[in-house]
This record gives sequence, structure tokens and C-alpha cells, in this order.
Amino acid sequence: MSTLFYLIIYDLPDSKPANRRRTKLHKMLTGYGTWTQYSVFECFLNAALFAKLKVQIETLIKPAEDSVRIYVLDAGSVRKTITYGKFPLWTRHEYLQTGTYVIRGIIPSLKYLALLSSDYSDNIAAEIVNSLLLRCLAVLDLSQGTLTDFGAEILLKCPAINQLHTLNVSINKLSARMVQKLSELNCRVITQPQDNGERQQFLS
Repeated sequence: MSTLFYLIIYDLPDSKPANRRRTKLHKMLTGYGTWTQYSVFECFLNAALFAKLKVQIETLIKPAEDSVRIYVLDAGSVRKTITYGKFPLWTRHEYLQTGTYVIRGIIPSLKYLALLSSDYSDNIAAEIVNSLLLRCLAVLDLSQGTLTDFGAEILLKCPAINQLHTLNVSINKLSARMVQKLSELNCRVITQPQDNGERQQFLS
């Protein structure tokens, strides 16, 4: 069964009922694709999954108030995508109620990934490793989060971590021992400061 590339963009009004629908829509879409901008998802789906997705969207939204646009493209279109600037993914609390953040798929041209201010940094580290994103990234910014030695160990066990140009893990919960281990990577590592009461140093 052939796969197509779907670009899904949604806009819901700013009201309590609409905010609840927005949260449900976002959580539902994370099961189908990658959250690339505030209200944008990129999905690779076959016909059966797309049919299921359409039913779920039609059931969830209020057409008189909400707007959802789906652009259907050839699966190879993503390779022709031109991206300018950084590629941050916001991890707002209402989108992370289960304590997990699933990163699905790989964006071949992605070089800079910033996942900032997350309460689930260890989970994110595991998902990044599982998604194979480290193979294409040059810069990974996990600063201002809650990354602990546990999450850092997951990153260290992935050989592709050494392909990075820069790893930013500043303002997290790393121990001095872990900061030292990270300094042994073959890339620029930013650790200053940490938010755990220990004095750290900038490693470059």
C-alpha cells in the first residue's frame, strides 16, 4: 500500500471549549506524525491510516468554529523541503500529560533541534535515540530542562552522539560526574550552568 506525505494545519479559536478540543486534536495527531510547528503536523500515511485520521478529525472538531487543512503531497516532497533557521519543538505541559513526548519519523534536512524547558527531558532523550534523529543532526539543544544522569546515559550509549557538532545540556539536573563524562564526547558540549546546586564549567 502506497504512502503519501500529509501536511496538517489547524486553527481553533481561543476559548475554553476550543482549547480542550485543541489539546485532544494535538494528542491525537501525535499518533500519526511529527509536530513541526505550533499548529502543524507532518505525516506519512497509507490510505487506511489516512481514512482513519479523517474520521477522527471530523468527530473531534466543530466545523463552524474550527479550521483544519490537509495538504496531500507526494512522499518524496519532504526531501525538497527548504527550512530556514532553527527547528524548535515546544513541549507545553498540556501536551505532555502522560509524561512522554513521542518524536516520530526523521526529517532528512533537519540539522538544528531545540527541545527546551521540558519537564520530561529524560523521556525526550530516549525518544531522540529511538527515532535515529542523531544521525542527521548537527546541533541538539536540550537546555533549560530536567535532564538527569539517567537521560544523559541514554544519549551516551548512542554512537551517533559523536556525530553532533554541538550538544547543549545547560540548566538541567546533571551531576559533576556526568558533566565530566559528556566532556569526553567528540563534539562541543555546553553544560554551564546546571540547576542542581553543583558548580559546573563550560566545556568546548
